[in-house]
Amino acid sequence: MGNTKIGKLPDANGRLEMLEELHCPECQRLSGEIPCNIGELSHLKILDLSGTRISGLPATMIRLPCLKELELKECHELRQLSELLSSLTSLTLDVYHCQITPDLSNLVNLEYLDLSFRRDYLGGTGKWKELLSLWKNKETFHRLPSSLSTLKLTDITPPPQFSSFRNLSKLSVSSCLMTHFPALEHLENLRELFVEKCTSLMGMPDLSSLKNLETLHLSDLQGLVELQGLGDLESLVSLKITCCGSIEILPNLSKLEKLQYFDLECCLGLRCVEGLSALCRLKHVTIKD
Repeated sequence: MGNTKIGKLPDANGRLEMLEELHCPECQRLSGEIPCNIGELSHLKILDLSGTRISGLPATMIRLPCLKELELKECHELRQLSELLSSLTSLTLDVYHCQITPDLSNLVNLEYLDLSFRRDYLGGTGKWKELLSLWKNKETFHRLPSSLSTLKLTDITPPPQFSSFRNLSKLSVSSCLMTHFPALEHLENLRELFVEKCTSLMGMPDLSSLKNLETLHLSDLQGLVELQGLGDLESLVSLKITCCGSIEILPNLSKLEKLQYFDLECCLGLRCVEGLSALCRLKHVTIKD
């Protein structure tokens, strides 16, 4: 039912009890609170309400024991959430209008979390400061489930301490207001790291402990001055550094024997790149202003 003019969900009373997936992305006429009888869909596994105008989810959601994936991206009128089910393995959520912050710590089976605040949607009213303070003062937010394998944070300040996520394989952080990135040690399973648009970021932690990291993309980090431990990432396959104008020198890259893709763009302060000639597996190199 994606991107249609539907204004309400089908009646679930006894008729759709075997339904496993319900997709309603970009149904902008779908508004208000979701009907309570959605709790009758006891076999529902996937619920996608992204881009709708819903204001909340009913308490009867707790009667959906099979629900694995919940998509609530760009739900501009979402004000509150009922208790989130511990059965969830995937959650996408924009929280900038939520006046009641959900407890994420009970999501013990969660593997994928995409969490966004998105101040830009609130304009210049200053309302974002009031709403963001709700999140900063909630201890439950900092107790994200350790089961996560993929974590994406956009405009969430401060981010959690990532070292407790031993299962994490992909980490993406964007538009966060912080001067120093949290510690990354003990992330033996981390394969992909993306950091972008953190304009006040000046320092990254030592990267040398990320022995299994295969992809590292850094973009629009104008305050970042160095990348300690980059030269020790021996599993790295793809390295992209874009618009990091304060970096003047990179560590010698000659140990990155598995590197195949190297992109360096708009890093105007960088004076030299050493070690590329020793990398026999390189397939693609881009270096430009």
